Amino acid sequence: MEDLELSDIVLEPSEETIPYKYISATSGDQHEVRVKVTVHGDPSASITFLTMHDIGLSPKTQFSTLFNCDLLEPLKSKFCVVHIGIPGLDKNDSQIPAGCYPSLDQMAEMVPFIVNHFSLKRVYLFGVGVGANVLLRFSLNDQSRVDGCIFANPMFSQQTWSSYFHQKIFGTSAGYDYLDWYHFSGDYVSQRLKDSKNAHLHDFRKLNENNIKELINSLERRTEINLMRTPLGKSNLRVPTLLLVGDASPHNEDTAELNSRLNPQITTLVKMQDAGSMILEQQPMKTAESIILFLQGQGHFPALSILQMSQKRARAVKSQAEIFDVNPNAAQQQLSV
Repeated sequence: MEDLELSDIVLEPSEETIPYKYISATSGDQHEVRVKVTVHGDPSASITFLTMHDIGLSPKTQFSTLFNCDLLEPLKSKFCVVHIGIPGLDKNDSQIPAGCYPSLDQMAEMVPFIVNHFSLKRVYLFGVGVGANVLLRFSLNDQSRVDGCIFANPMFSQQTWSSYFHQKIFGTSAGYDYLDWYHFSGDYVSQRLKDSKNAHLHDFRKLNENNIKELINSLERRTEINLMRTPLGKSNLRVPTLLLVGDASPHNEDTAELNSRLNPQITTLVKMQDAGSMILEQQPMKTAESIILFLQGQGHFPALSILQMSQKRARAVKSQAEIFDVNPNAAQQQLSV
């Protein structure tokens, strides 16, 4: 039999639910959550892409459109991809007791537990929204195995004024309404792609609303992230970082603040037109191209042609625009990929 290279072997994605124990800051008692982890590829690979999604979404609804892009085929063939699910957001998750949801710092402490569980060697962190906040906290705790960070529409600061007033007026009694406000407030792109937005709102309704409320309460109690830039431009986050944000994203201010605290010599900020809170879904080819170019800057994929990537991306963007003009339901169909 002819020998096969490891990169020629396609492994089926596997899912594992990992119990994680922590001490509740409210009760002082030990609690346990079940963390769903999805692995694409071989965890023994030299480098792993470690992702965490945003509130109200899942690895599938957050990342499937992006990772199905042709431009990311080189990444999937070279790296292992490990998706960490935010606890309590799977439709089959049990109810988390009131006041006992893990803090964002405790969720950050959960990440090395998973890294060690799968014996991951080196990782690139890829977080969106709340997932970016958690992975940033993890990277600041231990950068020894982190080769780089990619944060899309990151939640960075403590509670914002808009969030504060939303809480005062509406409270957290309606977790689904909070998700609508959090993701789509001021997002003209999502308002234009109404079928896509409605598909997400429909998916929100499948989640355990109690767990959503507990996560929201945990978000509102989040501590400040200890990230600083010195007068010389250095930062205590010492790894190359790519920041992605849509021009219609509710997280523009957070992204700008995060960028101001990073080392400009190793940080790239990409602000995309016609993209909002669902940037990976609304601009998958632009996002994929930005990621590949970022990785090329770290010495990966030297043989890939930037011109060919740009041409492929331009054709895909044009095709997507034509589809949306002809078939307004195309956005909703994309979510089912």
